[in-house]
Amino acid sequence: MSEAVRNPISPPWYVWLAVITVVGFILHEFAHWLAGTLLGFDMMMSLNRAWAIGSPSISEQSNFLIVLAGPVATIAIAAVGLVLVYQRASILGYAMVLSSFAMRCLAFGASVFSPNDEAKISAYFGLPWYAAFLVTCSILFVMLVLAVRRLSIRWTTHVISYFVLSVTFAAVVFGDAELLKIMRA
Repeated sequence: MSEAVRNPISPPWYVWLAVITVVGFILHEFAHWLAGTLLGFDMMMSLNRAWAIGSPSISEQSNFLIVLAGPVATIAIAAVGLVLVYQRASILGYAMVLSSFAMRCLAFGASVFSPNDEAKISAYFGLPWYAAFLVTCSILFVMLVLAVRRLSIRWTTHVISYFVLSVTFAAVVFGDAELLKIMRA
């Protein structure tokens, strides 16, 4: 099927976009948690963070693998979404690709103030902090363009999605920070 498929985006889709975005955050952090656990560290995770607890110091190589796991999981989520777009003309697959792209772009912007995963990956290789972000975001952008073209997504959908994603990201990031404060009190 090489011709474009028209899928109308209705209001419930935006709810699904928010849900898929939250699940994407959870799976991203779960990948960090799982990598650390498989490497033998006691790990904790929240909606927006995973970390080792009570473990001996983590080697640079182990830390690299733990950090790498999150972006790899996010790219895998987008790849599954893209497959769903092409095989089933799935607008939920499109939501998976869109939220994955937006999540890593947000992390790119946030890394100006505090290094996120790709900034740490770049540092591991002695590259400028933004190098791995350019790779990750470029891969995800190509997936997004392919999904948009396949489904003939309209620009109005992107504008509304921007607001839905902004509210969802704020809820996850700030809600997670408040939850961690409560847990530590």
